Amino acid sequence: MRQDIPVIHLVEMDQIAVKYGMHLKPQQQLAVGEGGVFKQTRRSRLWMLIVLFSIRGSLRVFLLTDFGHRFMKGAGPRKGSGQPEPMV
Repeated sequence: MRQDIPVIHLVEMDQIAVKYGMHLKPQQQLAVGEGGVFKQTRRSRLWMLIVLFSIRGSLRVFLLTDFGHRFMKGAGPRKGSGQPEPMV
């Protein structure tokens, strides 16, 4: 606290652990370098490429076709007689 480091203080930790079905102390001690933090998950490159090209293709279709123009044109202000509405 002297160095402006935030501190979280939890009271009655044992009751909170029992309520949520957790253990205060780990049941087995993992060796250094083991555990979920140190494991690398491998992603499928094929799936990543399929998603990437699908997004790129849909963006290209949206921008280069009339659909994108019609969609964006409908979102703007409406064109009427050009006269502003009278204020009451």
